[in-house]
Amino acid sequence: MSEKLNVDHNYGFCPYIIIDNFYNMQELGLIWQELEFLCSDCKLLSPDKNSSAIDPDTGEVLKNNKFAFLEDVYSDRRFSNILEVNRKLFNHWESIVQTHPDWYFNTLECNKDCTLISYYENGGYYKPHKDKAHVTSLTWLYKEPKMFTGGDLIISFNGEMERIEVKNNRMLILPSFIDHEVIEVKMDNKYCGNHLGRFCITQFCHFDTEFGKRINSHSE
Repeated sequence: MSEKLNVDHNYGFCPYIIIDNFYNMQELGLIWQELEFLCSDCKLLSPDKNSSAIDPDTGEVLKNNKFAFLEDVYSDRRFSNILEVNRKLFNHWESIVQTHPDWYFNTLECNKDCTLISYYENGGYYKPHKDKAHVTSLTWLYKEPKMFTGGDLIISFNGEMERIEVKNNRMLILPSFIDHEVIEVKMDNKYCGNHLGRFCITQFCHFDTEFGKRINSHSE
């Protein structure tokens, strides 16, 4: 791939990867077309409809946002701008992930993902949680100028914590077993309902052995 990405490999108490300005202008245009569509006519679902965001022990809903799993929306990913554009992560997987100095990343292979769209307005949050995948990729988007405060991500591991600032078109990649949370988003009510809040495109990445076998058998 000829495109140069500015990849920052963090190697502190928790290994993670940050890429600012991950998508180019053409890709962002395609993404925003779909985000506007998904936000119209109340297509996004309320948090109580997401079973993975409910504490199995207490029944507490851990988040306050709107969401959609794109694989549930489209039976054929070719009809989704986002599901086509976000192949970019896999196209650059070796240079983004496998060059990280941490063993968890530099030996990691992923061949499947699931894509979640989340949208936060005033009062939106996501309490500490883990994801059921190998790697979680988060891409944050919002319209500029920014009309909200908060929305940063807190990661915590072995008693240590770090706050990562939400920035437009910033991708964060971290091991899915790491606790992470979204601090409360605050915005003036006059801006609510106009798609001016915090968007996140989440890719839950994992390695599917059976999928890999099918791919290899087709290539022989």
